[in-house]
Amino acid sequence: MRILVFSWKDITHPWAGGSEVNIHEQAKRWAAAGHEVTMFSPSYPGAKKSEFVDGVKIVRAGGRFSVYAMAPLYYIFKLRRSCDVIVDIENGIPFFTPLFSTKPKVTIMHHVHKTVFAKQLPFPLSKIGEFLESMIPLVYRNVPFITGSENSKSEMVDILHMKKHSIRIIYNGLNHDKYRVAAKKAKNPVIVYFGRLMRYKNLDTLMRIFTEVIKQLPEAELWIAGTGETEAELRELAKKLNIENKVRFFGRVSDEDSAKILKSAWVFATCSKLEGWGITVLEGAACGTPAVAYNVSGLKESVQDNQTGLLAEDDADFADKLRILLRDKKLREKLSKQAIAYAKKFTWDNAAEQSLRLLLNEK
Repeated sequence: MRILVFSWKDITHPWAGGSEVNIHEQAKRWAAAGHEVTMFSPSYPGAKKSEFVDGVKIVRAGGRFSVYAMAPLYYIFKLRRSCDVIVDIENGIPFFTPLFSTKPKVTIMHHVHKTVFAKQLPFPLSKIGEFLESMIPLVYRNVPFITGSENSKSEMVDILHMKKHSIRIIYNGLNHDKYRVAAKKAKNPVIVYFGRLMRYKNLDTLMRIFTEVIKQLPEAELWIAGTGETEAELRELAKKLNIENKVRFFGRVSDEDSAKILKSAWVFATCSKLEGWGITVLEGAACGTPAVAYNVSGLKESVQDNQTGLLAEDDADFADKLRILLRDKKLREKLSKQAIAYAKKFTWDNAAEQSLRLLLNEK
């Protein structure tokens, strides 16, 4: 097949996150299986207009928002004759491919973004985002969807009123060669967050919770790995909270370094209130690092409460859960073993195979 992917970012983008890992890990496997895969995504400073990454041809045009206007133009004038099927990735603002292409298509949607827009975008852009997302059931009414968890599927049905039978769950995978248990953890108690630094990830909340944790565990450290639009704000907040000597910002890290960081940490922490799944949570689990997260959609599947980590109901509970896990070595080791076993269930080979089968059916 000739597969054309529309994605808000590609794997090389400085702000690439779980969604980009998901599609890239699958797309490179489709390419390795003999299919021709092209991805259309926005440009960024220093990016090439076109290049091959792991067998996937990436074509770039437009920016954060203008990419949505460029997509139909590039499709009509450059890409439509060289594709058999389309993968449309919905990351809040849809590409609305059914409006400009009659080719068979599948849409990947990790979660409903309704509550994210107000936190991520200023008015009136937030309202425009909400409106565009609300149009998905109408525009994509004849398109099958893939999502990554039972919770996300329920949200798509309950909030956007999408047809339940049109949504298929395909779980994210893991690179088990890279994310695996290390010989030993860091000497001091380390809480790690790894992922994009975006407002809806609530890293400011995590930093404030951390100030409560170190009142009783002064030797604890907070590691923040990744980059994004709030990095400068978070560095400034660390100074304001007088914890800059306890918080380490790694910035954008290589695949090798990300694995080392997750292997060294004692606990993975995410204060996000909305996730489709949480790939980095499972990457931490594969490294034997149990998680503390809120009991919210997506995360309450990737984190099995009292099995692979602990789920919190509010900020105070979150701080308590962190303190409990950092202090109780036996509990940490128990959750670590169970987290490793749970993570082994998820592979990219399996995810890519299931998605490819769906694409073949649509073609």
